[in-house]
Amino acid sequence: MKTSIRLALFSLVFAVAGAHAQDSAVTEQQRQHMEDAVVQAIPLGKIMGMAAAQNPSWPVNKGSKLDAGRLACLRQNLDEASYRRVVRKRVTDYSVNEPKRFAGDLALLEGDGGKLFAKAIMGGAQSQMGGKAFDSKAMLANESPRALMGMLSIANDPQYAPLRALLGLDSAVGDSQTDNRGVGRRAGMTLMMPALIDAMDTCKVGFQDI
Repeated sequence: MKTSIRLALFSLVFAVAGAHAQDSAVTEQQRQHMEDAVVQAIPLGKIMGMAAAQNPSWPVNKGSKLDAGRLACLRQNLDEASYRRVVRKRVTDYSVNEPKRFAGDLALLEGDGGKLFAKAIMGGAQSQMGGKAFDSKAMLANESPRALMGMLSIANDPQYAPLRALLGLDSAVGDSQTDNRGVGRRAGMTLMMPALIDAMDTCKVGFQDI
């Protein structure tokens, strides 16, 4: 084979490989949209705000001897902005590790199923904090079958296990209410812990203080 033909073939192979790499590359706009979608699906910033409004000692334990100044600092640094910083890091890592599925996962999370999933998560949190039973029938009253299917895909479909991991869910959401609460609590801790560590560093708070 002539050298010129070999060079032409190599150029073609590299061009195709480069095109595929470009096709699967995640854009900054997609990352921003995914950040918004994750914050909507797991509204931990709002939930932390609700907890802080409900309990003036949150997030420390009862009987904590943490002084008022550092407690106020801790509460100020556990907010929507701190949660978004955690999500942004997770989304960036996800875009590097799962570039080929990123667009599809984003479409699912931004769709009606993702919005319904967010309603279920927020409804469950409000129920737990307010002591009232969560009315799933009322939540589904005006939703389409497609939205329900999308929500169940996020919650249970093995195909979307990586997306659940991005959301902090360590397993599919089970049928048992107890299991669901456990999965939800662990997701909250997974997503809140980095923000809590940063807040503790900023406010000079040790684990012995809380």
